[in-house]
Amino acid sequence: MILKRIIVSLFLFTFFYNAFAKDQFPTPNQLWIISDIAGKKFQPGDTCKFKVMAPDNYPGTFNINLRNRETPSLGGPLLTNVSFQSGLNTFELTIPQTASSPYYFINFGGGPTREDYSATFTIGDPGYGVSIEEPAGGSILHPGDKLIAKWSGSYEKPGVEGISFIHALLELAVNNRTRTYPFQADKDIKFEDHYFEYTLPDDLITNRVWKFGFLFNNSDGSYSTIVSGGSFLMLPKEDDDNDKSHINPDSVSNHNNPDNSDNSHDSDNSVNSNNSHDSDNHSDHSNVSNHPNDSHNSNFFYKVKKILKPKQINGPNRHQH
Repeated sequence: MILKRIIVSLFLFTFFYNAFAKDQFPTPNQLWIISDIAGKKFQPGDTCKFKVMAPDNYPGTFNINLRNRETPSLGGPLLTNVSFQSGLNTFELTIPQTASSPYYFINFGGGPTREDYSATFTIGDPGYGVSIEEPAGGSILHPGDKLIAKWSGSYEKPGVEGISFIHALLELAVNNRTRTYPFQADKDIKFEDHYFEYTLPDDLITNRVWKFGFLFNNSDGSYSTIVSGGSFLMLPKEDDDNDKSHINPDSVSNHNNPDNSDNSHDSDNSVNSNNSHDSDNHSDHSNVSNHPNDSHNSNFFYKVKKILKPKQINGPNRHQH
């Protein structure tokens, strides 16, 4: 009888917890990492809760991988053959024995396409590094809102000379390299301010997950790394019935990047010695996107006003690959 009560209690707790989570976070049409992990410090053997929102009937199974921006060979699978349920998915991850670095991140591999990647965080005690605390994972913004970025730390690394801050970038988490918003160092943004405000353009693609991050390198090209903030969801304006996710990215202006040059941070590896981004063996970087949500019929997408009562609006459906 006691065991039965415990099982029923656990079932009810899980049910109401998931229902509450759905009220707090809209269900996206792609995987969305809502864990606020940016800048957190872990030691090997530590565990952390890793939270992901997923759409209905999400196809395929994935590995959840630990990776490193400075040294792509570091890290490896933390969990394998994971499938996602609709709404909130919570995983307990154990930090493996690995080298100290402030630039680890978590991503998914093995599914139909790479979907999202976490903010960078620290393992060990490297004694250097930058973390972007805001925008935080799980945030929701709208075109016309003011994006506020905050960060801490130093990009200088012991034993490496001449590292400089190149630019900040606002971009889609799954990027076909056509919609990036670069902010050039000292001209548009100053690293030493540790604070940045930007009014989001009205023509931003909505119902998609976005990222804000930094690029650092040195003059001889021997060192380069990317620092990422948390993943945030861009929803349409409260009074806007137009779903910007239906806009063809190639048909919309590329703010601050009129020549459409490739300034994207959308690579799961750090930048190589020739300052070109590694492709991480995924094919979702071409202008013909293989993102499983690029047609626009049946799937639903929650629109939330001040993260309270969800309301369903039309969103792109998905095809499997």
